[in-house]
Amino acid sequence: MEWLDPGKVLFRVDDYAVVVDSVLGADNFTVDLNLASRQEKELKNGARRVDRSQITLWDRQTVALLEKTDEGKFIYSFVRPEIIDPAGFPINKPDEAPSKE
Repeated sequence: MEWLDPGKVLFRVDDYAVVVDSVLGADNFTVDLNLASRQEKELKNGARRVDRSQITLWDRQTVALLEKTDEGKFIYSFVRPEIIDPAGFPINKPDEAPSKE
């Protein structure tokens, strides 16, 4: 995941940046998310803390992530992808679900 791409930064909290990279599932009902959070300031040894998570969600499903920072604070992240067309309209209706055929 490229950290220099500002289009992928979901939000920043204190000295942490949360980045998301998403891929539409082949069924058009799921989204594969690669989430990463990185500590912006370097640690004493010059390294930076990076935590990564991968998850597959249904369209409009919400996931909550909890992370404890090095300072003892907690960061709660709620991510809810919605699959839309280029004009911004939803691809799937809220009551639609993929068939099991």
